[in-house]
Amino acid sequence: MKICMLGSGSSGNSFLIWTNRAKILIDAGLSMRQISMRLESVGVAIEDIEALFITHEHTDHVRGSGTVARRLGIPVFLTERTCEACNSTFENLPSLEIFVSGDIVCFKDLQIVSYSVSHDAADPVNFLFCHKHYKVGMAVDLGYPSRLVKERLRQCDALILETNHDREMLMNGKYPWQLKQRIMSRRGHLSNEQSVAVLNEVAHQELRAVFLAHISQENNCPQIVHSLFEGVLERTGLNHVPLFVTSQDEPTEVFEMP
Repeated sequence: MKICMLGSGSSGNSFLIWTNRAKILIDAGLSMRQISMRLESVGVAIEDIEALFITHEHTDHVRGSGTVARRLGIPVFLTERTCEACNSTFENLPSLEIFVSGDIVCFKDLQIVSYSVSHDAADPVNFLFCHKHYKVGMAVDLGYPSRLVKERLRQCDALILETNHDREMLMNGKYPWQLKQRIMSRRGHLSNEQSVAVLNEVAHQELRAVFLAHISQENNCPQIVHSLFEGVLERTGLNHVPLFVTSQDEPTEVFEMP
């Protein structure tokens, strides 16, 4: 199983999971052109994408999804309330696959476990991706890490964790107070400190990779994020584990389970 974050941030999110038999996108918040270019840069043709899974309806997660699905003729997997909240985005699709949060979707040799998260969207979910004995868990676009989220992340081989904001930078920044409150709320986004606490709780000696996602360009700094998480890995004896700090503007390196 391989992972590549094509882009992550407030302007657009999308990432790729693939095996020898399946290639799927999680969210398509970038334009089809950008997705195609970024896939090509890591050696994947957009025509090879076979399915699209949607976490929630915010524009930075669905901007290019309708175009991608229609042009490629691929199924889109999402919850009913997310579909309804997207208005016309998913009209006239070749295949719309509705699941209920908590469902397990089997797609070729991938098993995708959905689970609810707390975010200001209609029915937001995250996913656990299972292939053979490997697991990849995500905690992105959520205001707090519930017991369910942390349970899904335990014993994962790779983690995708939101590190949206540095609380001090956010508080001292130029955002209006109402927006600051939204970001810090239980339906907002994870701070560096919250995400560090999650990693401290779920890290284990078989962990193979950590991706740090949805980093705010206004209220965070990649160097701060990297330093914080590098410290956690060192203190837990996992300093050999690669850290991938995701960017809004370019894909990460591809990580392959050995």
